[in-house]
Amino acid sequence: MKKVIALLVLSLFTIGAAAQGPPNPDPGKEKADRGKTETALSKEKAGPNTEPAAKKAQIYALFRGSGPAQEASALKYTPEEMEQKIMTNDKIISELKQRCQGVEFVGELSPVRNDQAAMEKIDRLPEEVDGIVIFGPAAGGHAFGGPLAEKLISTDLPVIIVFPLWGMWQESFSYQGYGGHKFLTAHLSVIRDNSETVFSSRFDDLAGKINLIRALSELEGFRVLSITDRPPLGGYTPRYGDPVAYENTCMDHLQNVLGVELVTIPQEELFDRIQEVRKHENREAKQIAQKWIEGAEKVNWDEVSQEDVVKSARTYLAMKALRDQYNCHTVTTEGYGIFARYEKGPIPSQAMASMQLSTEELVAAPSECLLYSLLVQQLGLNMTGRNGFNGDYIIDHFNHVAYIGHCEGPLNPYGDDRMCPYVIRDLPQQYKNQCGSVVQVKYPLDETVTVVGMSIYDKKLSIFTGKTISGRGLFEDFEDIYCRSKLAIQTDTEALLENVNWEVFNQHRVAFYGDYREDFKNLATLMGFEVVEEDR
Repeated sequence: MKKVIALLVLSLFTIGAAAQGPPNPDPGKEKADRGKTETALSKEKAGPNTEPAAKKAQIYALFRGSGPAQEASALKYTPEEMEQKIMTNDKIISELKQRCQGVEFVGELSPVRNDQAAMEKIDRLPEEVDGIVIFGPAAGGHAFGGPLAEKLISTDLPVIIVFPLWGMWQESFSYQGYGGHKFLTAHLSVIRDNSETVFSSRFDDLAGKINLIRALSELEGFRVLSITDRPPLGGYTPRYGDPVAYENTCMDHLQNVLGVELVTIPQEELFDRIQEVRKHENREAKQIAQKWIEGAEKVNWDEVSQEDVVKSARTYLAMKALRDQYNCHTVTTEGYGIFARYEKGPIPSQAMASMQLSTEELVAAPSECLLYSLLVQQLGLNMTGRNGFNGDYIIDHFNHVAYIGHCEGPLNPYGDDRMCPYVIRDLPQQYKNQCGSVVQVKYPLDETVTVVGMSIYDKKLSIFTGKTISGRGLFEDFEDIYCRSKLAIQTDTEALLENVNWEVFNQHRVAFYGDYREDFKNLATLMGFEVVEEDR
């Protein structure tokens, strides 16, 4: 069944190769529909790599105060007016359910009256709860702190604190005190706004923050297969300080902070599996290669041969088979700089495999065992429904441009059926007829992108935004310099140079189409990560 699905998805490349299209006019709706889309995908593509989407995120809702009935009484509303104007607790949850696909709300609708009652509720939280939404203050007085706040912090769960406008006074909401904790805030009104736009915006904002908890919950139990002879982080991730301590800290944060499981196997298994594919599945590899060729805008036959493309298809089938054998959701391998020197013989580049896996499965699959980039891509995909493009990062101050480049990348950066044109090429600066083929994806221009880096070791997230422009307008040979797939991003390079930290974030970044700065900042808060806005 998996083989059939792979070929069905591949056939889309031919139909939609040049269909870039404009960005989704309603990205908010796209994010709200994300959970629904994943459910449909999990039914269509049963297998280990779709498992996280099957479990709904559990959000514990805790209502505080006397409830809206007190305000209705003070205003002398009639029963009809109450029905029209008062947002009862059940109405609030109903509005959120409509906006939060993939989320299950647990808890009680009846309000708790004091801190002690709230703490007792938190003590009895179900083990599978992924986050808390508390409608009311997290502290009993003007200053942040006290037993309830400490109880919430001790859960180590992401928490959203909602101020119920016209349901209580605001002085107990210690906004400055929430900093440094996994706390976000939101505002709802218990009396319905006259403006439908404002009313919806309040709920959309809260739902968006709840969906960030969902995105994090989908990472729980996410299994990554890393094919490397330098476990656990591979050969392309620099370690600073004591390398063993660095790796141990990364693995601790990976498992205990993010809930991700890393499985490492030696390159020999990939090499041997490719030989098995050559013997037993070569016909299928040739069919996949032909689909890639038919779907391409162009194949640079002066750079690659048909056999080069078939080599890459064999690598794709081998990577996919090993991923499934080890019951993992995604797979990453070393880059060709290491593959070329493998003792048993060169392993073809994984670039086309990465392109295929990240496009067909809606899962992150970057090369070079870049765990930092992979997790950024997967979190961004969970959060926005869009595939991120991972690559090496360069700052060009005089052109006011940052470059992101690799020889791979998803064909659908909007996360839907809009496919970018692509060209099949050779790997630059490598031996001819040895490395297979790679892809030059022609990503959309004049679009806002959000560029994100991560350090698992330091628990930090870096962010900047910019606009994609033509690289050929800056350098005539832009498409032939270094990596084949590249973005040129117009941004505040003076600030980037002032804030760049290669030691912490290394040299790779992930670009997402759309402005998701606030979403990633909020996501970092819920993760307990520090945010570095590199362009500010």
